[in-house]
Amino acid sequence: MLRAAHSAPTRVIAELERSAKIMIRWLTILVFAISTVNATKVQDRSLADLVADADHVVLGKVETVKMYGLFGIPYPNPSARTGPGSSNELRWGISVQKSGVLYSKKEDFPAEFVIKLWRWQHMSLDGARFHEGKSYILLLKGDDLQWVYPAFFYRDLSEIEEIKALIKNKKELNKSV
Repeated sequence: MLRAAHSAPTRVIAELERSAKIMIRWLTILVFAISTVNATKVQDRSLADLVADADHVVLGKVETVKMYGLFGIPYPNPSARTGPGSSNELRWGISVQKSGVLYSKKEDFPAEFVIKLWRWQHMSLDGARFHEGKSYILLLKGDDLQWVYPAFFYRDLSEIEEIKALIKNKKELNKSV
């Protein structure tokens, strides 16, 4: 009888230890999931900062949206996705609108070019096709004309006056340096 009374607390302790182990596993999974989400999160940047960092500001139309897999092989599967752990990459084929170069460090700006989108962004080919046929103000960097920042590099046309004012300020600052 003494033995039976003694084993009940032992069973309770064993059950509590088992529950604690399960809880620790779930918390570990939760922490990992949250850290993965934060790893692909892009911090907000002001439009003024983006324009200040841009080497080129152009009015462009997204003519094509294509997915490429490992080694740059086309991957036309509409449900194909980009994101952490994926070798897939979305690319926009851009045509520059007539008189669409608002600012550029290049003397000869191409009429068409390709932008490789940020691989870590979760997006499907089918979802990205939303942009086909749409025109944007593109904030770009470098000779290879890539995004100035992983997000927010394509701006709505309604922001054109604000962007033109920021470009004007940028040119004035460059002259005074």
